[in-house]
Amino acid sequence: IAGSVASSDALNQVMVEGKIRNIVQIWLIVIALASLVLGSIIAGFFVTIPLVLAVFGEFAALGFFQTNLDIGTSAILPMAVGIGADYALYFIFRLKEELLKNSNFDEALLVTMRTSGKAVFFVSSAITAGYLCLALSPFGFHRKLGLLVALAMIISSLGALTVLPALI
Repeated sequence: IAGSVASSDALNQVMVEGKIRNIVQIWLIVIALASLVLGSIIAGFFVTIPLVLAVFGEFAALGFFQTNLDIGTSAILPMAVGIGADYALYFIFRLKEELLKNSNFDEALLVTMRTSGKAVFFVSSAITAGYLCLALSPFGFHRKLGLLVALAMIISSLGALTVLPALI
């Protein structure tokens, strides 16, 4: 196979496969580190729930808007996953602290939502707003970067504040 079209297609295929493998690697690393920090493999898996939701949301958005998974978009997805890992860590770590102080889960959850939940909301809002500025760019890659990272932040923060507490 030769020619610029065939070479570009082969490069695109290799890059996309590599980035999908990279997403799985990041997921496993987040589980390992979160398990170590939180002292529980189950907590490590819980940290990844918002990340998994974000990845599925990203793929759903790509499909809905009929955007190809190419070199540009596949490079954005692992980055968005890495950025969104913090929210669940903030939340679970704070909930563990509150449960040590107060054995009543509902009260500990309420305090966690007032403190860590508020922080997650403000941090994710700031990051989302910053990346949404890129959506105004005349360059296609910058628009995709801004929209996809902003979407990942919204999904991962909402997952950390809604799905995660429900599962815990």
